[in-house]
Amino acid sequence: MRGSRVAGALVLLATLSACGRGTVSAQIPPLTPSSPPPPSLSNSVSAPSSPFPRPEATVGPDLPKKKAKGCAVTKLRSRGEMPPDVNEQFRQEQLNPDDWYGAGGLWTLLDTTDTAYKRSGGIVTLRTVWWRDHDEALTVEAVATKTGETVRGESPGPYPVPGVQPISLPLPHLGCWHVTATFGETKVSFITDVSRLAGPD
Repeated sequence: MRGSRVAGALVLLATLSACGRGTVSAQIPPLTPSSPPPPSLSNSVSAPSSPFPRPEATVGPDLPKKKAKGCAVTKLRSRGEMPPDVNEQFRQEQLNPDDWYGAGGLWTLLDTTDTAYKRSGGIVTLRTVWWRDHDEALTVEAVATKTGETVRGESPGPYPVPGVQPISLPLPHLGCWHVTATFGETKVSFITDVSRLAGPD
C-alpha cells in the first residue's frame, strides 16, 4: 500500500510540474497494485500505544467471614505499587503519593474512613475520596462484615480527570465495613472500622 501511495504521489508531482511547463518531459510508471511494500518500510513505523485502559490491577482484602472476630482494618502499607506516571501526576497536583492507597489508576485516602457524618432518618454517611487517572465508570459499595448489609456509593459528579472524586456511602450504622471500588479492570478494597460520628452532614 505504501509503495502505491509513493508512486501515486510521484505521478501527481510530475503531472503538476508538466502543467506548469506545458509539456511532459518524463513518464513515471506507477507500481502495480500487486507489488508489496518493502519490509523495511512496512515494519519501520509503529503506532504509539495508549496508556488507557490500564491492565487489570487488584489490591485489598476479601470480605471476611461473618464469624471473624474484631475488625482487621486495612493499613496503608498494604497498598499496590503506584505507576510512575500516576506518581508524577500526584506531585503536579501537589498531593503526597505516600498518603494514598490503591492500584493502577485508582487511589483513595484511608485516614478519613473511620469517621461518619450524621444524616436525617438515623442514617450516617461515610465520605470517601478517590483519585482517578481517566474517565471511566466508578462504582463503590460497602458491606457490613458482621451482618452482610450492602450499600452503594453516591456521587454528585461529574468531576474532571485526572483528579479526585468524592463518593458518600449511606451507612445504616457504625461498625466494621468492607469497601470495594471497581474502576474498569481495577478493583480496590479495604476494611475500615467506622467508629467515630461527626456532624451534621
